[in-house]
Amino acid sequence: MSRVTRTMAHAMGLEIYDSQTREPITPEQARAQALDKAAYDQNYECSFADESLALLTHELITAAESDEACVILRAGLDG
Repeated sequence: MSRVTRTMAHAMGLEIYDSQTREPITPEQARAQALDKAAYDQNYECSFADESLALLTHELITAAESDEACVILRAGLDG
């Protein structure tokens, strides 16, 4: 598994734009504009500090896992 944060992507050449002016900005400027710094850190910087803020909890993901899903997928690829 690999993670690329917005800051890392910006350092590799990804442009970030101000949502109002459409002018290029830095990741630091984008974070400064964010109303919810914790949400910004989670969504753009891969900083998962609090599981209670997770969109999909571990329990929800585990409950959705199914061995039969692989069988359906394989059947679709074979036919």
